[in-house]
Amino acid sequence: VPLGTLMIDGELFTGPIYDRVSMGIFDNGFDMARVQMKSYLKGSDITVKVDNMNQPRMLSTHVLAYSKAWGTTSPATPKYGYQIAIKDNKIIASSTSPLTIPEGGYVISGPAKLLKPLLNEKKLEFVISTIPDWKGVNHIISGGPYLVKNSKVFVDMTAQKLGAIGGKNPRTAIGYTKDNNLILVAVDGREGSSVGMTLMQLAGFMKSIGCVNAMNLDGGGSTVMYVDGAVVNNPQVRGGITLSNALVLSKKG
Repeated sequence: VPLGTLMIDGELFTGPIYDRVSMGIFDNGFDMARVQMKSYLKGSDITVKVDNMNQPRMLSTHVLAYSKAWGTTSPATPKYGYQIAIKDNKIIASSTSPLTIPEGGYVISGPAKLLKPLLNEKKLEFVISTIPDWKGVNHIISGGPYLVKNSKVFVDMTAQKLGAIGGKNPRTAIGYTKDNNLILVAVDGREGSSVGMTLMQLAGFMKSIGCVNAMNLDGGGSTVMYVDGAVVNNPQVRGGITLSNALVLSKKG
């Protein structure tokens, strides 16, 4: 699974990491913001905050959710931890050890003192939302750092804990104009025909072509643009590298 928020067709596959910037894709346009997860398990008289989904554990005190997008089994339980498996709003298994992730359900892992009281609940609702509350969002893809924010160059590497992506390199970026035209950019580098760009150069370029908001995506060997059955740039790595997600545009119907 990718590091950072990923939603496809309204289904959240992964939650945010370091509340990095993400782009939301709606029926009528786009939005861009640093996204946080706002989710919880709700019973008849108890509510437990869920800190993230399908992401590595940052703190032993966090409550994390795992779906089939993570794999077949949940990761190890933290010290003093507990896990419950939920399907059709009911707890179907519980343990201090990893559990099989049910099809169409979740495994919730976290401190035992928070999760064990849920065992008495006959029905649990798992509410998943984000901050900002992007109602009607279809897809979300995460990146970082910002390149353009509100029509101004804005590169916030430190705030998003991105400290090792300087220099001129292959780059990938997405953004949109005030008229909601989507902009996708691939910058070659390290392969002989191009030296690449710094993030500041990329930010200036995205602004110059009309982006009101833009963000950086993973570059280097990940920078590949594929159009009508062919790679149209000169990737650093021939044949590409293994990726966990991609931004795909296709015709409907």
